[in-house]
Amino acid sequence: MVFKKWFKKIEITLEEAHWAFLKEMEELHENELRKKLPPKLPDPGRF
Repeated sequence: MVFKKWFKKIEITLEEAHWAFLKEMEELHENELRKKLPPKLPDPGRF
């Protein structure tokens, strides 16, 4: 595998790189979902 040498150079395991990638993808996904939500309106303070 090409990346094994690269990961060894930067002292990171394949699993750590995978988890970092998944975390970043999750954050990007959450940001995209937030963009699609309508803006929050101020609370009028009454029913």
